[in-house]
Amino acid sequence: MVTTTQVRLNNSTTVDGQGLWRAWKRGFTSNVMAFKDLVDNAVDAAFPTTADFNGRIEVYPDKYESTTTGVCLRNNCVSNVPPLDRVLVIYESSKVDSGADAVGENGVGLKQACAALSDLSFVLVKRGNGELSFGVISESLQTRSGPSLPSFTLTNNDQLSQQISSELQKEDNIFVRDCVAKYGVIETEDKPSFSRGLKRICDHFHNMNNNTFEVILDRIRHQSSKDDKDDIEVHHVQKTRVTNLMREIKQELPKTY
Repeated sequence: MVTTTQVRLNNSTTVDGQGLWRAWKRGFTSNVMAFKDLVDNAVDAAFPTTADFNGRIEVYPDKYESTTTGVCLRNNCVSNVPPLDRVLVIYESSKVDSGADAVGENGVGLKQACAALSDLSFVLVKRGNGELSFGVISESLQTRSGPSLPSFTLTNNDQLSQQISSELQKEDNIFVRDCVAKYGVIETEDKPSFSRGLKRICDHFHNMNNNTFEVILDRIRHQSSKDDKDDIEVHHVQKTRVTNLMREIKQELPKTY
């Protein structure tokens, strides 16, 4: 039986969402600094290890077949990952009593880092009880009337594609559906493809273990770009950008940990 999905789209305020996005986008001086903030969150969640738990953090290129379209960070968590409606809070600015032991629960850092690196990011969670959820951090969802960080909770891993597809058919979710379709664009000449974008998201979920958190950064920007017109749609340069970012992160991490 296909179970229903629960959707949370009311995580918004009356503040100018486009202005808030611009502020988030300029929250870091470089891609490396932004990505290190995501790594810091992952370290908080995955370590220290215990006798029955080994923390693991993985950074890898996001690929469709042989084409690199962005970069991913995945980590397991020593405790159960909180629901995404707690993680994707617009104005959370303190780690106190906010689940700081879990990646994402670090004030605005997650949102700022994603906005600084990409116009479209997905946050995926697989909790210990088998519950799945995903959120969208996208410039296209922000409006003058308010910001929006939608998140969806899926009841189980069965018929995942059908669950998401059914929910995103609803009129209220059409702009989120467009984000998934944009994730289905691989080559420059491709048109948005919801079916391909959905398959990619489901493939990520199927490769995750329980108590796992993953951030998918689609088409990362040029290093330190502050230009709203930065050409992030030139897909053939993504492999170089991702490779350079991963190399610099590898060089920087020993200085911190």
